[in-house]
Amino acid sequence: MTDGKSAADAAAQPDAPSAFAQEIAAGQPLDLGSSDAVQHQDAPRRLWLPVSVEEATAAALMAILAVITLLNVVTRYLTNISFAFTEEYSVVLLFILVFVGVSSGIVKKSHISVTFFTDMLPEKGRKMAEFIGLLAMIACFVVLVIYGAGVAIDSYELEETSPGLGNPQWIYYATLPLLSALACLRALGAVIRLVTSRSENAP
Repeated sequence: MTDGKSAADAAAQPDAPSAFAQEIAAGQPLDLGSSDAVQHQDAPRRLWLPVSVEEATAAALMAILAVITLLNVVTRYLTNISFAFTEEYSVVLLFILVFVGVSSGIVKKSHISVTFFTDMLPEKGRKMAEFIGLLAMIACFVVLVIYGAGVAIDSYELEETSPGLGNPQWIYYATLPLLSALACLRALGAVIRLVTSRSENAP
């Protein structure tokens, strides 16, 4: 009976607050090296479009590419005949996959970066370097949106078709400005989060 009662009392008691929460409540300086503090710092902000959308899209594209490639290899091996659509669609799907990965990498800050010099700067200098890099990224994507849209419009007016399957070529070209616009919006969101975090941390 005693063991059962003690177990019930323990289950009824609320969980004790973590050391991170106790330091906040007491107004004590935070230990930024603690696991609770790191988890608090790395907590993702609410996004207008969840990054899981890009991740799910990338997974679906990878699955489609794998199925198409496997089907083509098996068919060519068994019948000595290859499907004409596999190469054309594989190139387009791979192109879309790259830009979807770019958008996801912007949000998750997983792009490769050389930080040898920026690591020598103080925190404000690193933030400024990140800000300039994001602006340069936005400028590049804006150029891709403008010129990509122009290429797609020209292809539509000229009624160009793909050499393999004869599909309207402008449909393939239109993926460039659309996906570049998505990446541009992701980079713009990263700029907003960076500026907002700087203003929140300002004394």
